[in-house]
Amino acid sequence: MNIEQILNNVDEYYSAKVQTYGASPQGVDWNSMESQNLRFKQVLNVCEESSGLHHSILDYGCGYGAMADFILANRYQLEYEGLDISAEMIREARLCHPTMDPNRFHLGPIQGLKADYVVASGIFNVKQGCSENTWQEYVVDTIEKMASMNSWISSKDVFWKPWTSCLIAERQSAGMALIYINFTYSSAVCS
Repeated sequence: MNIEQILNNVDEYYSAKVQTYGASPQGVDWNSMESQNLRFKQVLNVCEESSGLHHSILDYGCGYGAMADFILANRYQLEYEGLDISAEMIREARLCHPTMDPNRFHLGPIQGLKADYVVASGIFNVKQGCSENTWQEYVVDTIEKMASMNSWISSKDVFWKPWTSCLIAERQSAGMALIYINFTYSSAVCS
């Protein structure tokens, strides 16, 4: 299995979910609205430090765009864009948000999108039996793509340290904080 096959599997998996359950937490494989909103709150905590300032956010793996609703309902000062590999999800996102510009929801992967914050939640939940090495390659490739979409970090600032199981994103310019993600590639965690 290669990265393209993984993406096709993920697309098929989530397209089937939204076709079965519609635009709902179950349609993006969350168990409830409460758990989905808790996840959004935790993901968006990083944005609270800059409250009062207007920033852009790219929801990488946006599903039907529920994070856009959460951002509006909680009055975050964020300009939202969503990206997903499932055409079914993007169709649902556009239908669920008739007052939003439909061009805010992108079928990806695409080049050239930039945002102050690039966030993702649950995008690594569909391993579907691929090898550990291929899965690790996919995870690192995806995070590098996300970093290239960030206005503050470039993909050259992201590097994998296999001896620590950590992915590091660091911008050397003044004022940029170190972003440190510690995760383990195991069948129990990623399958």
